[in-house]
Amino acid sequence: MKYPFKRELESGLIIVSIEIDGKYELKMVLDTGASNTTIDNNFSDYNGLLGLDFFEGTNFCIDMKLNTITLTK
Repeated sequence: MKYPFKRELESGLIIVSIEIDGKYELKMVLDTGASNTTIDNNFSDYNGLLGLDFFEGTNFCIDMKLNTITLTK
């Protein structure tokens, strides 16, 4: 499956929108150096960090040209 992301021009951060239970949409920063995902509303513009634990058991590819993340099992 492919998922689009946005990239912030100034900081270079990869911003991924995720949905929880079809009710909540969160803006998460993809942090490939973080072991754990953290949801925290104390961030000013984001809802947390998307860490490597989110991708456990998958192969993932970040395509910087197409601004997509591809996940496969």
